[in-house]
Amino acid sequence: MKIQIKKGDGKPSILTCIRKDGSTSWAKLYPGMEAHDLAHYVVETILEFENAFYGMVAKGIAIEDFEIPRERRPEAVLPQNLPPESLVTENLVNLLMVKWQSGEETVDLSSALAPILMEHKLPYPKQLNSDTQQHIWKEFTNLLSRWDGLPPGEMIEFDFDVSV
Repeated sequence: MKIQIKKGDGKPSILTCIRKDGSTSWAKLYPGMEAHDLAHYVVETILEFENAFYGMVAKGIAIEDFEIPRERRPEAVLPQNLPPESLVTENLVNLLMVKWQSGEETVDLSSALAPILMEHKLPYPKQLNSDTQQHIWKEFTNLLSRWDGLPPGEMIEFDFDVSV
């Protein structure tokens, strides 16, 4: 799947996903969501997650299905029906965002992530270790730098090909 994020020029940025079959799903992004969506890409590709946000979109779920009120969402995107990988990813992305927004330079996601996953009875990702944490952080900050340097109206594009 091709992922494109077009930088808004006085209007919201646009996330577009073009699936392998040519179908698309897109959404306007709330201010600041670009970093969140870049974090999803990094986490899902490095941890090789097939069943988190981008994997679900690649399999046919519409981006806007995640944004509508819970009582009107399709069954597949109700919180209680989301795959464990999706929930783990969301927690990991949120922790990554907090670290980034706080300006922390060191990355130890494990100590914060483990108790959250335990509390929610979610599996700890076997691929997540100190090396992958550093890799996630480096790739995330590299993408943010690319995004920050992107002129309004231009887009950043990358492939999501985790065996979907």
